[in-house]
Amino acid sequence: MRYTTKYFFSLLIAAFSLVACNNNDDEAPSTPSNSTLLVGTWRGTVAEGTIETDSGELPDGANNDPEDISETVLDFREDGTYIEYEVDENGNLTEINEDAWTLEGNTLIMNGLDDEGFALEGGEGFEVTRLTESNLDLFVEASGDFFTTPVTIQVTFKFEPYQR
Repeated sequence: MRYTTKYFFSLLIAAFSLVACNNNDDEAPSTPSNSTLLVGTWRGTVAEGTIETDSGELPDGANNDPEDISETVLDFREDGTYIEYEVDENGNLTEINEDAWTLEGNTLIMNGLDDEGFALEGGEGFEVTRLTESNLDLFVEASGDFFTTPVTIQVTFKFEPYQR
């Protein structure tokens, strides 16, 4: 009987040990932060938006058609810098700009953008409207002059991961 009781208590202790172990299989995997998801190389696909004027007429040379931006590549680095590239017809990358980026909430600030790229004045930023492992959508609304016509633009730039 002493052997059976000793064996029973050993099994009981082992059973409690197994039940008490928590391997957290039921916990959801952690979600990467937006900064973590942003770091990497993204190639533009399309810019979609609208240009509005007070008169309702678009200035010469402006339109509201989607624009192919596949020649634009943005490489966001962990150290808070980014490089903007242009892709030629052979797939070669030419560096256009290198500067700093910050992500504050859903606002992406990219310093030093050139007039040919996504130039923003006065520290404005892009609203990150979608950021997943396979999609980056950046929205911007800005007002200014298109040559001599005052305009307001609202544009979403869409990107996907770029594989070299």
